[in-house]
Amino acid sequence: MRLSDYVLGQPTPILMKGEPGTGKTIAAASYPNPYIFSVDKKVAAIKKYYQHQCIDPEVVSSVEYVNVRDIYTDLLAPLEELQNSCNKTVIVDTLTASSYRAIDYSVKYRPGRESSLRRGQIVLNEVEDYNVEARVLTSLVEMLKYISTTHGVYTILIAHVLETETMIGRQKVISRTLLTGAKKLAAAIPGEFDEIYHFETERPINLEDSRQFVCKTVHDGDDFARTALPIPAKINWTNQNFFKRLCESLPKENM
Repeated sequence: MRLSDYVLGQPTPILMKGEPGTGKTIAAASYPNPYIFSVDKKVAAIKKYYQHQCIDPEVVSSVEYVNVRDIYTDLLAPLEELQNSCNKTVIVDTLTASSYRAIDYSVKYRPGRESSLRRGQIVLNEVEDYNVEARVLTSLVEMLKYISTTHGVYTILIAHVLETETMIGRQKVISRTLLTGAKKLAAAIPGEFDEIYHFETERPINLEDSRQFVCKTVHDGDDFARTALPIPAKINWTNQNFFKRLCESLPKENM
């Protein structure tokens, strides 16, 4: 393969991250032929946005989704099948919820289902449960990357972020990492993606207006993000179809 043959803007794995309510799932649903593995079970916001704010019936009619209950049966096994053939944008919503479901799965299938770590009838997590979580999340990321690169489709992993404050001397420094049980894995996952978009909302100038949806595509010192595309560092997509707004930002030769 030659680098000169690579076309910027072709489908690629994407990490969309941000705090709850910042439009991540709504943005992901605007991509072509979206199929959502809804671990968070929050698809109602998509329909509300594209019926009453953005007004895009095409998105409402195109979205397919499945509510994930069992992390293997409802998520990992279908992703294994999609590695053979896929013509949809595959969306996992969210990494954070997948982390919790992985630990639940480990507890459910623990050998003998016994544990010395209990509080009354509540079984506590053990070290091995976090090993299962790490394995599940690693497999999840690898399959999304494989599906995208093999079949030329977008794959999107949505993640919540955790804000932490540390003092360096007298200065308070705020940083954000992905929210999972395994902290080291949370720090490593972004390294697997070329496209990382950080979502947030901004207070409108006129308080009567709705909140502003904003996507950052480059690291601004507080929130990490990056892109290989020639697009703006910050995109305001309030009341718009995110994917169409993103495409409008690309030079014509990348369309």
